[in-house]
Amino acid sequence: MVITALIVLYNPNIRLLENVVENVINEVESVILVDNGSINLQDVSNLVEEQGWTNVQVISMGFNSGIAAAQNMGMSVSFKSGADWVLTLDQDSVFPKEGLQVFQRSAAIRRKDTGIIAPAVFQEQNTYFSDEADTEEVQVASVISSGNLVNLRAWKASGGFDEWLFIDNVDNDFCFKIQRIGFKVWKINSVVLKHRLGNKAYVSKVMATLLHINESDFVTDHSAQRQYYFYRNSIVMIRRYPEQRTYLQSAWKTQHLYRSLIFSIRRNLVYTHPISKLFMSVKGLVNGAFISAKRLDNK
Repeated sequence: MVITALIVLYNPNIRLLENVVENVINEVESVILVDNGSINLQDVSNLVEEQGWTNVQVISMGFNSGIAAAQNMGMSVSFKSGADWVLTLDQDSVFPKEGLQVFQRSAAIRRKDTGIIAPAVFQEQNTYFSDEADTEEVQVASVISSGNLVNLRAWKASGGFDEWLFIDNVDNDFCFKIQRIGFKVWKINSVVLKHRLGNKAYVSKVMATLLHINESDFVTDHSAQRQYYFYRNSIVMIRRYPEQRTYLQSAWKTQHLYRSLIFSIRRNLVYTHPISKLFMSVKGLVNGAFISAKRLDNK
């Protein structure tokens, strides 16, 4: 069994990236760093040279091609090199040592229809995402992309990651579509990944009350362009995968998916540059609602 690791980069923290690579470099055949137009790409190259990482390959996309395109590039390189599985990692989420060994000892990896093996996730706001945490292996509908061991047969058979989605919901889309062709997604609860979120927006008590936002919620402030992709792609997920409606209702903690998305736009008012982000959010909702049938079918 040949396993490679894939890390997509976009202006990474070099010291943190060093820790991410160090934790897996001796557990895999090679590490592939796919860069999406980072301004510090030279620093990445220097790090690889300074550390003497002979089994680390740096691939530059030359611009921000999106997470899906970068992942497809890394998967393609791994597939052509003869790899069987790829461990996908974020540039700032350190995969636990010996986690890959636990994956390799799991019953899931011996099943021919396993498409993804994933860890449980501990978000930095202290929310523990795990289904039946007292059960070692749990079949789930979807997982975030970081820390996943992806079966390259599933990647190849499904047509890979949808590059049109660009960033948000790329992980959900991939999980959903490999299940449509018979593969399963497994979570190993004894392997816990600490996952970092984006910048938290400050929410005053007054705004929390006016906008009906729970002060304890981790409200992440992303760029206006990211807001667009979030809302457009969320609508696409609802329309593209009606069979996953129950999962989405559970994940989003609502029975009313469309209504919940529209209502969540209010959060833009506590972000920096709220007007531009509000505009892009609405644009994303509208574009998602009127997307062509061909695009909806992922063709």
